[in-house]
Amino acid sequence: MVRHALRSAVAAVAGVAVLTASGCGLRVAPVTPTPTPSAPTWDVAALPVPSLTTILPTGLPQVTGTGLAMTAHPHAERTPAWTTPDATLNPTLALDSPGAAPAGWYVTGQTQTRDKHGTSIWVQVLIPFGRGALPSTDPHAVNHHAAWLRADDVDVTPTSAFVLIDVAAATATITSPTGATTVAVGVGIDGATGTPRGLCQISGHAATQAGDTVITNCQSETLDGFEGVPYAATALHVGVGQGGQVSHGCIRFTPEAFKAVWALPAGTPVVIAD
Repeated sequence: MVRHALRSAVAAVAGVAVLTASGCGLRVAPVTPTPTPSAPTWDVAALPVPSLTTILPTGLPQVTGTGLAMTAHPHAERTPAWTTPDATLNPTLALDSPGAAPAGWYVTGQTQTRDKHGTSIWVQVLIPFGRGALPSTDPHAVNHHAAWLRADDVDVTPTSAFVLIDVAAATATITSPTGATTVAVGVGIDGATGTPRGLCQISGHAATQAGDTVITNCQSETLDGFEGVPYAATALHVGVGQGGQVSHGCIRFTPEAFKAVWALPAGTPVVIAD
């Protein structure tokens, strides 16, 4: 017990001095403290923000499955995002919330980490824009990329809406808080300009040459660009050809069915399956 108490007392002053035996007495030897690693410094305004034309940095995770039925909503106009949930590293990019409509990113994972600063909670979200590679380079690396956000930077809410695209049946099931409905849609032509499969999300709403358009974070896995632009976003919009393979990858709805899709917010998951 005495030996333990002495050891504790010595440890308590170890940052100032070390007591060592010297003959019959003690002498004080100064100690150089171990420097504490400095935290990375970064400016969120200087971080790259992904867009439709962006080729994303390497190392970002590609996700599978259907996610956690939650959406993350940012507190600020720009939110730092990491390749791995580690705040001792610099973030890889920033996710943007520039418009009047609130941003939302679908949550695909969560974890807890601990370091010298304490415990941190993280959420993994789908990146709203950008591709991991061009289809001509690596079609398997195009879609489904995610990043890690600090939970303190976002509000996470349950997601009660989703869209399920059945490519083989050429149908879309739209689920919202008011119920679910299944409608016929036009899909991409498999083998040439097929609709990409997997977990996507609604990333925004825009007016395009096709009219009002719901843009997802997924892009074509066969086309590097489309109609003169250097991207090929998989979008949901009004068009013809419901029930068949007719598009370059987009999902075509009737005007009446599209109303329900247009009302869905950013961060709504879109699952595309056979």
